[in-house]
Amino acid sequence: MINHIINQLILVAGQWKATGRKDKQLERQFSHLLNELRLAAGTTPEGALNLLLRELGEKEVAA
Repeated sequence: MINHIINQLILVAGQWKATGRKDKQLERQFSHLLNELRLAAGTTPEGALNLLLRELGEKEVAA
């Protein structure tokens, strides 16, 4: 479940970037998915973002 949400987040982020980062619907969808990830992982919003960043091979964000 968590991996599916992360994959969805990656797809939405790519679509948002392709629209010139101006599509508010995609921004809301990303926020909704990030919240779903937070709930599924039982973590904080920062923890959910860190899960996504780790999957992408990025450094974690500071809390």
